[in-house]
Amino acid sequence: MTLNQELIRSRCQDIEESLGRLDKIKTKTRDEFLKDQDAKDIACYRLLVAMESALSLCCHISAKHLKKSP
Repeated sequence: MTLNQELIRSRCQDIEESLGRLDKIKTKTRDEFLKDQDAKDIACYRLLVAMESALSLCCHISAKHLKKSP
Protein backbone atom coordinates (compact mmCIF):
# COMPACT_ATOMS: atom_id res chain seq x y z
CA MET A 1 0.00 0.00 0.00
CA THR A 2 1.20 3.48 -0.79
CA LEU A 3 0.64 6.68 1.10
CA ASN A 4 -1.93 9.12 -0.23
CA GLN A 5 0.29 11.99 -1.36
CA GLU A 6 -2.64 14.36 -1.88
CA LEU A 7 -3.88 13.81 1.68
CA ILE A 8 -0.36 14.39 3.02
CA ARG A 9 0.04 17.59 0.96
CA SER A 10 -3.38 18.84 2.03
CA ARG A 11 -2.76 18.23 5.75
CA CYS A 12 0.70 19.79 5.58
CA GLN A 13 -0.79 22.82 3.83
CA ASP A 14 -3.43 23.10 6.57
CA ILE A 15 -0.69 23.06 9.19
CA GLU A 16 1.40 25.67 7.34
CA GLU A 17 -1.60 27.98 6.89
CA SER A 18 -2.52 27.66 10.55
CA LEU A 19 1.02 28.38 11.68
CA GLY A 20 1.09 31.44 9.41
CA ARG A 21 -2.09 32.82 10.97
CA LEU A 22 -0.77 32.11 14.46
CA ASP A 23 2.46 33.96 13.60
CA LYS A 24 0.40 37.06 12.76
CA ILE A 25 -1.46 36.82 16.07
CA LYS A 26 1.71 36.48 18.13
CA THR A 27 2.73 40.02 17.17
CA LYS A 28 0.14 41.25 19.67
CA THR A 29 1.16 41.83 23.26
CA ARG A 30 -0.24 39.45 25.82
CA ASP A 31 -2.71 42.07 27.08
CA GLU A 32 -3.83 42.96 23.54
CA PHE A 33 -4.36 39.30 22.77
CA LEU A 34 -6.33 38.63 25.95
CA LYS A 35 -8.62 41.61 25.27
CA ASP A 36 -9.25 40.62 21.62
CA GLN A 37 -11.92 37.90 21.52
CA ASP A 38 -11.60 37.53 17.73
CA ALA A 39 -7.86 36.90 18.01
CA LYS A 40 -8.47 34.31 20.72
CA ASP A 41 -11.12 32.60 18.58
CA ILE A 42 -8.82 32.55 15.54
CA ALA A 43 -5.93 31.20 17.62
CA CYS A 44 -8.11 28.48 19.11
CA TYR A 45 -9.46 27.45 15.71
CA ARG A 46 -6.02 27.44 14.07
CA LEU A 47 -4.55 25.36 16.90
CA LEU A 48 -7.36 22.85 16.48
CA VAL A 49 -6.87 22.70 12.71
CA ALA A 50 -3.13 22.14 13.11
CA MET A 51 -3.62 19.43 15.73
CA GLU A 52 -6.33 17.65 13.73
CA SER A 53 -4.17 17.75 10.62
CA ALA A 54 -1.17 16.36 12.50
CA LEU A 55 -3.29 13.57 13.98
CA SER A 56 -4.74 12.80 10.56
CA LEU A 57 -1.22 12.47 9.16
CA CYS A 58 -0.18 10.19 12.01
CA CYS A 59 -3.24 7.98 11.58
CA HIS A 60 -2.80 7.77 7.81
CA ILE A 61 0.88 6.86 8.01
CA SER A 62 0.32 4.41 10.88
CA ALA A 63 -2.56 2.72 9.08
CA LYS A 64 -0.47 2.25 5.95
CA HIS A 65 2.53 0.86 7.83
CA LEU A 66 0.54 -1.30 10.24
CA LYS A 67 -1.96 -2.29 7.54
CA LYS A 68 -4.82 -1.60 9.96
CA SER A 69 -6.49 1.38 11.57
CA PRO A 70 -4.67 2.63 14.67
